[in-house]
Amino acid sequence: LVARPAIADSDGLDREFEKRLLAFVSLSRSFDIEPVLMTQPISSQFTKLTPAWVDQDLQARFNDIVRRVANTKDVPIIDLVRHLKENVDHWDQHMHVFYDGIHITDTGSTLYGDHIADVFLGLLNEDGDRKKDGDRLTGLKKRMAQASQRNVR
Repeated sequence: LVARPAIADSDGLDREFEKRLLAFVSLSRSFDIEPVLMTQPISSQFTKLTPAWVDQDLQARFNDIVRRVANTKDVPIIDLVRHLKENVDHWDQHMHVFYDGIHITDTGSTLYGDHIADVFLGLLNEDGDRKKDGDRLTGLKKRMAQASQRNVR
């Protein structure tokens, strides 16, 4: 396993990331699109395959920014970090969820997909409208079901 140095001037990166995330939310909503934000898990198990730019501390701060923006702007969030830590035994074990600390294995892909689908379905009512705000995510559940039916044929 390989250790990685911290990135210099990460405070400036935090500010830029938050500005861009806020712009993304605002721009999405200006087109009547409801964004859904998601945290990005990172393992402590780095290997020779781990990209040199990976920084655990910076990623943790970016994830905190994602949570804060989701909370202050009332944006749905898929918190993959919390999901793994709270619900997946040995999530940080090498080759269980990640093969290099950030890229996921087949098991990781299944865990992510199942959780993301559960969160999306939890956001929608029986008609496929967003439970909290009926004019957002309208018909998503129906479109997902239609797409699923097309894929079955």
